[in-house]
Order: sequence, then C-alpha cells, then structure tokens
Amino acid sequence: IPQLDNRDNLMDLFLEIIGFALVDAFQHLNDEVFKVDDSGTTCTVVLHCVEPWSEVMEGNNPHVYLVCANVGDSHAYFYTGINTTRLNCDHRLDSNKGECERIKAA
Repeated sequence: IPQLDNRDNLMDLFLEIIGFALVDAFQHLNDEVFKVDDSGTTCTVVLHCVEPWSEVMEGNNPHVYLVCANVGDSHAYFYTGINTTRLNCDHRLDSNKGECERIKAA
C-alpha cells in the first residue's frame, strides 16, 4: 500500500487505497460465492467521494470524485438529468478485446 508523502497527494492516496480495497473485497466476495456456487459473480460498486480538505472551508466548490469498479458484465451509469454516461466496461471476452488480451497475458 502506498504511503502519504505530503498533504497535496492525500486524495490521490485515498483513491489508490480504495482501488486496493475494492479488489480485495471483490476477491473475498468471489471466494465466498464460489463455496456454494461455481458460476462466478458479477458486481458493480460506485463511490461518491468529496474531498473535504479542499476549498470547502473557503466556501468554494469541493473536488468531487466518482470511483467505479466492476467485475463481470454488470453496468453502471451516471445520469446528470440531461445526459447519461456509462461508467464502466464489460469484462466479457466476446465484447472486450482488452480483457481478452489481459487474460491471455496472465
């Protein structure tokens, strides 16, 4: 796990640690599901993160981040009231060339 070297990198560190935590949680969930069913799992998580130490204290808009992670072919979308944006990509081999290459390389 990375270490904090200065306050300016606090949000970067937080986002990186969240990535490690989500991978660990997905692996644990998959292991638990596999004990009772060998068909695998699909999961999507979206975290809405507000950087509390940014300019909030001065009355300015805070930095806001969405962290999206998924396993399998479940989808997440962000709707603004006007536009809809897909936040993640499929991990299905038939629709994701990059995922095919990643698995072949492993």
